[in-house]
Amino acid sequence: MFDEDDVRFRTHELVHFLREIAPQKRFDLQSLVALGYSNGANLIGSMLLLCPELLAGAALLRPMQPLSEVPAAPMMNTEDQNTPQNPVPVFFAPGQRDPTVDAATDRYASLLTSRGFKLTRYDAPASHTLTPLDVAQAASWYQSHFTHVG
Repeated sequence: MFDEDDVRFRTHELVHFLREIAPQKRFDLQSLVALGYSNGANLIGSMLLLCPELLAGAALLRPMQPLSEVPAAPMMNTEDQNTPQNPVPVFFAPGQRDPTVDAATDRYASLLTSRGFKLTRYDAPASHTLTPLDVAQAASWYQSHFTHVG
């Protein structure tokens, strides 16, 4: 079980940092694709739920739903990138034999989908550890959504 108050605090701390550092380092925050494994995936998942407009995409490797009490979905305006016409892609890779992830994985995937994220799910034939196939699947997902030939 997560200390959800701490998850929310750390999520807002990270969001504040990203918003502060983006102009200093001259990168477009809305072009950011986050990748996280285990607790990193949980923090990024929390960002998706609390600040869905922030990221261009996310790869969640061995995720668990970070918040049991999920805030209501914020209203999106036409300038937000996560709209039905432009859903934010999310790569979702739980391990089929992961003893640290509970049975709520399907519910979490459904929650992200219901929030308008374009979920690509890969149920890895593995435990909590990552495999070369995880990396290959995530790279393929990234290339199909974020690299443009031409």
